Amino acid sequence: MSESIFQSSHHALMFAFNFSHQAYEPPLMNRLAWGPMASVSKGLSGTDGAAQAAMILSRLSKLTIAQQNILIAKFAPRTWPCSCRAPCCSGHKRNDMWERAISDLGQIAAAEALSGCVSNNRLRVGIVKRIFGDKSLTLEHLAERTGVHFNTAKNHSGAIKRWLMGARSPKSAKDYGLIELTLARAEDVLSEAGIISTEVDA
Repeated sequence: MSESIFQSSHHALMFAFNFSHQAYEPPLMNRLAWGPMASVSKGLSGTDGAAQAAMILSRLSKLTIAQQNILIAKFAPRTWPCSCRAPCCSGHKRNDMWERAISDLGQIAAAEALSGCVSNNRLRVGIVKRIFGDKSLTLEHLAERTGVHFNTAKNHSGAIKRWLMGARSPKSAKDYGLIELTLARAEDVLSEAGIISTEVDA
């Protein structure tokens, strides 16, 4: 590739995970939500956009399953627009890929963030959802719904948050969370493929 399409890994990942695979031309609301991405992605749409999104996603296969789930949870939309006009439709439908990624991270958290603890899967998944932006339930409500004592839920939430987001003031590699480590790895992979620019402005 002679010229990088995207200015950063953030723009590339946002484009790839938000490009509608259901229609070659992304819906207007999607394009508006991207904002300045239209310029950094050079207005990719149609078959060119689909090919570019597929190329980016294929490069991410070099990452671990946990890392791939992190990127889906962080960059994929939680819902897709829906125009089925059914009486029960709210205008949106859930993104099953995002839901599966969150569920998988909840399972991984049991082994990595809460190793040696007895934990509730629904609580773990709810905590992971909250960390990735779904604030529809408070920790108090999650504890109540899952029958877990609030103090236990709070401790588990803290452990999972540290596992994903790392220490507030990291002093060594072990203090970095899975999210930051994943973003660094994704940037390396996309840079090696020439998908993002590595040039630093003077």
